[in-house]
Amino acid sequence: EAVQQRFLRHGLLGPGVRLLPGFVNDTLAPPCNPIRALSLLRIDVDVFTATLDALAHLYPRLTPGGVVLFDDWKLPLERRA
Repeated sequence: EAVQQRFLRHGLLGPGVRLLPGFVNDTLAPPCNPIRALSLLRIDVDVFTATLDALAHLYPRLTPGGVVLFDDWKLPLERRA
């Protein structure tokens, strides 16, 4: 709910935006993953293994020219992922 409120406050919710709550492997692993294509992937999971999981499940769905943003890039393990 807090994330949705922030998106609303900044006018970022629209027909092309979908928020998926839950742990990465619970919501993004096949066959649960409803995402077909992404142009922007923002990863903010605070855990190295979850970052790897998010990349494994979502990077292949990134469109050509798409962008990946890491919230915790300052952390050495985030850059390693």
